[in-house]
Amino acid sequence: MGKKRDFDDMEKRLYRRRRRIRNQIIAYIVVVIFFAAIVVGAVSGIRVLTKMMAEKKQADELAEQLEQMEDEEGTIIEPPVSVETPQEDVDWLEEMVASSIENMPLEDKVAGLFIIAPEAITGVSQAIQAGDGTKEALDRYPVGGFVYFEQNIIDKDQFTQMLSLHVSGADENQGGKALTRENLVKDLHKGGKKRSLAWAYETPFSKVHKKDGEEAGEEYLQALFLSYASMSPCGVSPTAAALAQDLDRRELAVYVGELFDKWMEAGAESKKRWVLYAASIHGGADMVKKLHHQIQEWPNAARGAIASEAVQALALSPEPQARLIVDGISRKFKFKQVKAAAGKALEFAAAQLGITTEELADRIVPDLGFNENMERVFDYGGRKFTVTITTALEIEVFDESGKKLKNLPAPGKRDDEEKAPAAYEEFKQMKKQMKATVSSQKMRLEMALSTGRQWTVEA
Repeated sequence: MGKKRDFDDMEKRLYRRRRRIRNQIIAYIVVVIFFAAIVVGAVSGIRVLTKMMAEKKQADELAEQLEQMEDEEGTIIEPPVSVETPQEDVDWLEEMVASSIENMPLEDKVAGLFIIAPEAITGVSQAIQAGDGTKEALDRYPVGGFVYFEQNIIDKDQFTQMLSLHVSGADENQGGKALTRENLVKDLHKGGKKRSLAWAYETPFSKVHKKDGEEAGEEYLQALFLSYASMSPCGVSPTAAALAQDLDRRELAVYVGELFDKWMEAGAESKKRWVLYAASIHGGADMVKKLHHQIQEWPNAARGAIASEAVQALALSPEPQARLIVDGISRKFKFKQVKAAAGKALEFAAAQLGITTEELADRIVPDLGFNENMERVFDYGGRKFTVTITTALEIEVFDESGKKLKNLPAPGKRDDEEKAPAAYEEFKQMKKQMKATVSSQKMRLEMALSTGRQWTVEA
């Protein structure tokens, strides 16, 4: 009996041990499954959260890009009804051409197809001037134009005068209607085009006089603006150049400067970017400074497109400093879009002159007001100072006695109240321009040496 009881106790202990081991295994499995579920859930949650964050970031970036594109273009999407089309710009040109040839007889229309040398129509061996003989020849044979060769050109003034007389003689024979400036103004105003300038004439402009002293009328000046407003693409307008030829240059510069200011106050709308070209070409040295400032400011306000357009316009300015600025931008500028536009602007300007961009760069190096002896005088009224540039490209200042000074002195009480401050300001501006010029020309020289560029004796 005792042995059987011991056996039963042992069997019970084994059974309890097996059950305890089984329960432990089950518990471990449950714990593992629980933690596995937590890990899987966490990973899935992280993936979902990451995907949501990525989608939100992508949506924000897309919205930001769209907003930036709108800012750069400077335009607002409007219904198709209000969108302006360039069709009207083409119509007025067609009207001008049609009105010029409308009353021409068939013989004159045929003669207008021929471009000949001036000797062929005048009968002279070498045409170097134009006069009554040329007009009589054009009366008989109103040809389409002249082609000039080296033998016809003596100097700039002679050729300009001859060309002007040839053009005026030809104009008087185009269908009996001379293309005078008055007729040109009327043609530009056809179709009520001056309404497009209403925004600029809400406030008055300064007066502009012609070179003969007569005050230029509002319609005349509006015609000059319409010459640019009708261009596509924008650029140099021969029509505007012809109209500007009779105007006082300084007063016209003030006039277009006021137009630029009004355009800026109205938000510098990109649809009216022709203002940049009119201002650059006729605005003088002051406009060069304004455009340079805006070219630096606009990209910071996400208006890289209008800054690039301003660079293109600045390259067409007749002021030497303008192309030097564009050249500097094309070599070094923070915003790539504007930098690339500067390079294209110089290429365009060079193409207009029939030279390479490097040859253009040779021509736009400013003299900074120094004479052939590398000297420039600054007049204070009572005192004068001579500034020279050394071979090391350093500035030296001398007084009237020849004494070398450390720097140009500030104006004093005995100096002229107007001349002295103006001369001192010119000196400071000259130093800034010289620094920019030296930096630009240094890079050009390094490029010329690395490419093995050569110059001819004539250059």
